[in-house]
Amino acid sequence: MENYYAILGLPNYSSEEEIKRAFKKMALLYHPDRNPNDSGAEEKFKLINQAYQVLSNSDKKRKYDEILLHGNYGYTFKFNHTEQRQQEAPQRHYTPPTTVYQTWRKERGKQEKQAIIFSISAVVYFFIIVSSFFQFYSRIQYLEALDAYENKKYEEALYHLRACTGADPSYGRAYYLKGLIYLERMDYNGEAVSNFSMAIKHTYQSPLDYYYRRALAYTNLREENLAEKDFERVLKAKPYYDSIITRTLADAYYERFQNYDKAIQMYDKFLTKYNPNYERAFYNLGFIYKSKEEYKEAINQFSKFLSFQNDNAEIYYERSLCYLYDQQLDRSCMDWKTVKVINPSFEDPSLDFFCAKRDSIFATQ
Repeated sequence: MENYYAILGLPNYSSEEEIKRAFKKMALLYHPDRNPNDSGAEEKFKLINQAYQVLSNSDKKRKYDEILLHGNYGYTFKFNHTEQRQQEAPQRHYTPPTTVYQTWRKERGKQEKQAIIFSISAVVYFFIIVSSFFQFYSRIQYLEALDAYENKKYEEALYHLRACTGADPSYGRAYYLKGLIYLERMDYNGEAVSNFSMAIKHTYQSPLDYYYRRALAYTNLREENLAEKDFERVLKAKPYYDSIITRTLADAYYERFQNYDKAIQMYDKFLTKYNPNYERAFYNLGFIYKSKEEYKEAINQFSKFLSFQNDNAEIYYERSLCYLYDQQLDRSCMDWKTVKVINPSFEDPSLDFFCAKRDSIFATQ
């Protein structure tokens, strides 16, 4: 007896809905109108109809399923006769024959998988070739930029660096060199920060110099908090940077951030710990204390500076003003006279007035 489920390409005991769908598909595939002069297709179509006549009828399907269940394939199966009790037989394994449709689907599936694998492989291979070419071109452009940088041709170096990052947007060294040029040679601190950030992003375990240079650019942009964060990161990894960072921050707090309290703290630390003869510290501290109207301390800092540069007319003038504000007229006039000797072009009507009045008082005594 033929297995009607296998004829329709279905597993045993499929549902009525599955049987209807399979019948429509198989009937369409083997219909005589679509297979003229094909006796094999005609016979297959008859079997399909026969299978469907049985399996689409719920009573006939139930009886047929019982026969499949008990494995009695050997007796004559007639649905028009009265149902007879059958002796139970040992259950046998039955492998349904493979249909033409199943064979076609299997072969089609293999072809589709092979096509997909080939397409993916071709795309990956093409991507690798193109990526390798752009990386090679990028490295050539970087070497050209490095050579131009060493020869102080900064515009040319930037031209090659733009080509480099255009071909390989993940090449961190190129961004770092661009940032260095913008920071040190062109004073474009915004561009410097942007490129240093890209260098950090695209470099595994970025060198601390990247953070240090970005901190300097942030300092020039007056971004106090961002500069401090980058400096702290550098100090955490390399404490021996403390000397240069302390000096840099001290100057920045005074000149860029106008944070005089932090500037005083940093200058005191640097003078005490690293260099007690840092002239710039005395110079800046003098102006800081003068702005804070702490004239005695300003005089003290200007005096320390003058011990290194005793011909600096500007600082004599500033100390003269501090003496005047501190009501030390004699010393103020002495410094003012020194200023006039060093640089006669200096003019200050107030000092001229007070010193002339002082001289007249001494003349009358």
